[in-house]
Amino acid sequence: MSNSIQVTQTHIRWMIRSDLDCVMQIEKEVFDYHWSREEFLIALRQSNCAAMVAERNGEVVGYMVYELHRDRIELINFAVRPRSQRLGVGAALIERLKSKLDPQKRHKIVCELRERNVDGQLFFRNAGFICVSILHGWYAVEEESVAYRMEFNTGGIRNG
Repeated sequence: MSNSIQVTQTHIRWMIRSDLDCVMQIEKEVFDYHWSREEFLIALRQSNCAAMVAERNGEVVGYMVYELHRDRIELINFAVRPRSQRLGVGAALIERLKSKLDPQKRHKIVCELRERNVDGQLFFRNAGFICVSILHGWYAVEEESVAYRMEFNTGGIRNG
């Protein structure tokens, strides 16, 4: 079979300390203003914070860092290595995050994206997120920055 197509599975697992070098490399490839190693460590030391990585062929190609709150999951960092984008890696990460939702408790995922991150906005829109607000001056490193707050909501019970 000379024309067979090889399907590569994306494996999602908890991030471990030894993943940090790969995660830092992806962070630098994807973002103009990237987190430092110390910023990752500070986030991951929080009791309500968790991180997962996506692997393909044994290589870390994406990650997400999120905070668990009473009624929502706040996605605070998310990236896929550029050469692995549009291969289902990001979708696999988001599906794993959606699996943590519960209409009776945490019923939505929220995130903020830079106005100029059109690819990210389209990705999240295709994943079922909607823009719920515009945030002016959101990023401290950019005086004229604008971000979009996007939300995926299961339509669960709203407490307060």
